[in-house]
Amino acid sequence: MINENRPWSLLIASYHLIIMNVMGIAAVMELIWGGGSLQNLIQALSAFIIYLHLNAKAINLLYYEKEMRHLLNRFETLRSEFLADDKFRHHLIETESYLIKLECLYTFLLMSFPFVSLAINMVTNYLIISEKPHLVFQIFIPWSMKEYWPYLIGMLFSDIISITVVIHYGAMVVLLFTITAELSAFLKIIQARLETQGMLDKETYRQHVTIIQLIKKWNEIYSGQMYFEILVSSLQPCGFGYTLIKDISTLGPGAIDLIYKSFLAVGGPFIVCACGQQVNYQIEKLHDSSYYGTWYSQNPKVRKDLLMMKAFSVQPTTINYRRITTFNYECFAKVIIGY
Repeated sequence: MINENRPWSLLIASYHLIIMNVMGIAAVMELIWGGGSLQNLIQALSAFIIYLHLNAKAINLLYYEKEMRHLLNRFETLRSEFLADDKFRHHLIETESYLIKLECLYTFLLMSFPFVSLAINMVTNYLIISEKPHLVFQIFIPWSMKEYWPYLIGMLFSDIISITVVIHYGAMVVLLFTITAELSAFLKIIQARLETQGMLDKETYRQHVTIIQLIKKWNEIYSGQMYFEILVSSLQPCGFGYTLIKDISTLGPGAIDLIYKSFLAVGGPFIVCACGQQVNYQIEKLHDSSYYGTWYSQNPKVRKDLLMMKAFSVQPTTINYRRITTFNYECFAKVIIGY
């Protein structure tokens, strides 16, 4: 997102949008004028789908920029409140410590893709003489790549585009990881308070209502893009899988690159569904704690708040897209079956 206090963030955002649109145009040109084998056309189609996917995410964030900033500010305010709780804040601290490790590991895995793919494709091009060179993303290159320097420039051009793609996509995944971890930690703290104290004070009840509002707002802003990712991710592995099978049948060295791409493509819907599953699981655990507690023996005032929480939990507010699809492991299983 563009930060008014950092003017260079506008330049970075503009650069990313320009590179992404160059990728989309080059993928369309490859589909129309590229020629080559069926495998090359399928990979060009996969590149175009990736362009649509990431461009839709960028446009969505720019459209909801004010709402997203307000949402993140509310998250930060609620986080500060939970950190002030000396007794239960360890749930939040432990979750954030795990989050940092997870984000570092995933970022390393994702950022290594352009360089590993570039190396594999250059080795493949050296070992196998083909009509068209293998690129990180199969896009249209408007010059001949038969000579050394034009070939090297074309490979680097494709790699620069892929670096922009993984930075853009990685930022979206890190945002999803962060939102998931924070919501999960907040719900754990409320559950721990309920199980330890056997009741809810007004402050905890207010925080629970705020969490529900945050989930609803997140669904409003971002669930459409998560649903679109589920739909798109049902197509991407099919293209990479088809070309992978063809390369394996011919013992082509490019199969290693396609295994990497297929793994990342399948990982897209898994991350979305796993994050949704984690939040939904914590909501279910909170519901169980409120149900099995001694709410029936509390005084009417406290009982009222507990019953309200139970009412929220009977039809829980989950990470979902307009109640059409709930993002969980069941959703991921349907995606896998669709492959």
